[in-house]
Amino acid sequence: MAIEKTTEKIEERGNSQELELGKDLLIYAGLFGFGIAYNKLIAHMNGKYGQHGYTSLFVVFGVFATMAALSTRIGAINTLKIAAGFVSSGLPMVLGDTTRHLEYKQEVAVALARASKARRKGMNDVGQTQTGERQRFALHQERH
Repeated sequence: MAIEKTTEKIEERGNSQELELGKDLLIYAGLFGFGIAYNKLIAHMNGKYGQHGYTSLFVVFGVFATMAALSTRIGAINTLKIAAGFVSSGLPMVLGDTTRHLEYKQEVAVALARASKARRKGMNDVGQTQTGERQRFALHQERH
């Protein structure tokens, strides 16, 4: 009798572990599908908008989606502890990426303003007047 109960408990534990593994594999498969779809979305966004400045936020969303899926398996407290770790390590990256992007946009705006101002003055990209270029081109044609 005692042996039968022990055997039943071992079988139940084995079935329970198989069920847990099945749940884990289902979550991992879902996350893999999410990763494929999310990668296509990011590729589309990069192709359409180029230097958009949202890369770090895309990473944050991907981490959030992964943690949301895994929270069903690891529990709320563990999820919050892991989230606190990701916030601690990720916040400086998000702020740094945003700052770098804003600096880049400012540099581009200044360069475009300088180029526009130079063109209004009749200068080309290397700082020569268009008249001077025409004169040099005419001299070049006369010599050859």
